[in-house]
Amino acid sequence: MSCQTIREQFDERLDGRLAESQEAAFDAHIAACSDCRPEWRAHAGAWEMINRQVGIEPSFGFVER
Repeated sequence: MSCQTIREQFDERLDGRLAESQEAAFDAHIAACSDCRPEWRAHAGAWEMINRQVGIEPSFGFVER
């Protein structure tokens, strides 16, 4: 797989939308590629941080005000 193809699959890998064979090829590429590995870690880390954020709900009566 090319680096471009791998980078296009970052979100699919995070969401578990890759087929088992695609996931294995993705993981093998990330393990072997010194260019894609830091990009993947940064991408996955950013989404991990975003997902840890607590949702903010508007206060009661917000719409009416």
